[in-house]
Amino acid sequence: MNEIIITTQEELDKLTDFKEQIAIIIKGNIYRLSRNVKNGLYSVSGNATVKYVSDNATVQYVSDNATVQSVSGNATVQSVSGNATVQYVSGNATVQSVSGNATVQSVSGNATVQYVSGNATVQSVSGNATVQYVSGNATVQSVSGNATVKYVSDNATVQSVFDNATVQYVSGNATVKILSDSVTGAASGRAVIILQDCSPKIIISGHATLVNTIAQKHTKESFLNTFIPDDKGFVYLYKSVNSNTRCDFKTGKIKYEGMVTCPDFDPSEDRKCGGGLHLSPLPFMTQKFNIGKILTCRVHKDDFVVYHESIEKVRCRKVEVIGEYNG
Repeated sequence: MNEIIITTQEELDKLTDFKEQIAIIIKGNIYRLSRNVKNGLYSVSGNATVKYVSDNATVQYVSDNATVQSVSGNATVQSVSGNATVQYVSGNATVQSVSGNATVQSVSGNATVQYVSGNATVQSVSGNATVQYVSGNATVQSVSGNATVKYVSDNATVQSVFDNATVQYVSGNATVKILSDSVTGAASGRAVIILQDCSPKIIISGHATLVNTIAQKHTKESFLNTFIPDDKGFVYLYKSVNSNTRCDFKTGKIKYEGMVTCPDFDPSEDRKCGGGLHLSPLPFMTQKFNIGKILTCRVHKDDFVVYHESIEKVRCRKVEVIGEYNG
């Protein structure tokens, strides 16, 4: 197969469709893969950075400490290795073969994540996603939407498995937290299965252990003990907005610029949704709800409430937009 080497964004933007298959080897810092080139097979290497993959683009063979961020629009990312980081994969995307201390965050939209290893971290997998072969002290958090988690081993931790998910062959010294009666699975070795307010059907063998727990009730006090405000009482939270309009995804009417005030704020701590501007304490958490542009916001401790069952998002009375989060 013939190949072409790309070192700048300008060279990539000038590419046109090819009559026969050609390997497009990226060896520079590319910030946008905005489209597929017909018969073009991307290969990112040489410490390259790819930051905004969209419009049904496909990125293949990312290696050598490369970073891929914000993959969306039915995109496919394959073979990420060499201490690579893949963040914000969405839109029915598939991520395969992530290794070498890699980190994969916020995989959603019927996505599939396969072969995560080498001290890797996978966070916020949802939308009928499948996570397979997680090993090497890896951490998988927030698996939902009829997801399947297979072959978790080597001291790995899986947190928040729910919604009819299946956990198979959890072994080694892995720890898995389950939040739903509908979860099924099996555990062996010295694995620990933590059942939080539920009684699912889990087959235990070897020295595996089932632990029953009661969920912690979050409060404003416990939240501020983790996300400590500055000396003026402000905390920094994050919001995912429409990349084109900077508006919220729910109504499309609230634009996040400057000072933003909620028109229907409800101070009740028992309310999970609505009645506030919804922001998250960590950037990757925003992508679990909506994949978009992440904004950093400043919020006074008196202007938000914490829902007692979750801190993945809080409801705010008013927020001040500081700027875009760039990682």
